[in-house]
Formats: sequence, structure tokens, C-alpha cells
Amino acid sequence: MFALGADLCGIASIDRFANAPKGYHPLDVFPACLQILLERYAYSEIGGTFILI
Repeated sequence: MFALGADLCGIASIDRFANAPKGYHPLDVFPACLQILLERYAYSEIGGTFILI
């Protein structure tokens, strides 16, 4: 993930989303889901060019 530009990566159990609102729970998207892979990309625009920060 980091080689593709992610600045944060993590894995969470489906149990962590027990109180997620309807439509935001991973099982709403993929009912067979057991774990979630989280990634974050941070970009900043400088002079019309996006750069990873």
C-alpha cells in the first residue's frame, strides 16, 4: 500500500463497525466481509500540481 502512495494503512475486524450508521457499515456493501483494509492518501495542491504530503 505504501509503495502505491498510501500514507496510512490498517486492518480492522468487522466488529469495530458494530455501531456504524445504516449505509456506512461494510456489510452493507459486501455481506461476506470479515475484515476491513483501511488506507489513507493525503494530497496538497501547490501551484496546480497535487503532491503527496
